Amino acid sequence: MSAETNNTFAELEQFSEKVVEKAKQLLAVKRRRKSPRGASYSTKINSSGRLSKSLLYDLNQRGDKITLDFGAGGVGGNYLEYVEEGRPPGKQPPISAILKWVRIKPLNPRNLKNGQLLKRTDARLKSMAYVIARKIGKYGTEATHFYTEAFIEEYNKLGEDLQNEWLKDVEFNVDFTFDKLDNIKLS
Repeated sequence: MSAETNNTFAELEQFSEKVVEKAKQLLAVKRRRKSPRGASYSTKINSSGRLSKSLLYDLNQRGDKITLDFGAGGVGGNYLEYVEEGRPPGKQPPISAILKWVRIKPLNPRNLKNGQLLKRTDARLKSMAYVIARKIGKYGTEATHFYTEAFIEEYNKLGEDLQNEWLKDVEFNVDFTFDKLDNIKLS
C-alpha cells in the first residue's frame, strides 16, 4: 500500500466492515411480506444463516486506485443476487437448490384436507421443492435490498470522517510533491 492513500484506505476498511455487519443484522430482522395472492406474513430473509455467514467485502489498492466490492463467498454467493435484487417471473430456479433450502427451513408438509402435519419424507420434501420452484418461476421473488440498505445507512454516517482522511492524504501528496520540486536543481 502506498503512503499517499493510507488514511483513506483505513477509513474505507472500517466503513466496509460496518456495512457487512449491518447487512448481517438486516438479514436477521423479520420483515412483512405479501404473497402473490395478497396474504401478509412475517419472515426472516435468511433463515439458515448461511448467507449471513458468507457476506464479505473486497478492498484493494493498486497504485492510486482503490476498489471496493461487496458480495458473498461459498454457498451464499450462489444466491446473494436473488436475495438482494429479487428474481423476476419467468424461468424457475433449480429444484436442487430449493430442496436444500426446504431441508434447512422448518417447513412441514400438511394434509390439504384436514391440515394435519405429515411426516417429512424425501418424496414429500422433493414435492414441496418442486411446487416452490414452480411458484418462484411463475411469480418471481421480491427484492430485499438488504446490502443496499446497509451501504446507504453506513454511507450516510460517514459524513466528514472520510473527507477528513482523504484531505490528509491530499495534503500529504501536495507536501510530498513540493518537497520533490524543492530538491530539483534547475540548470
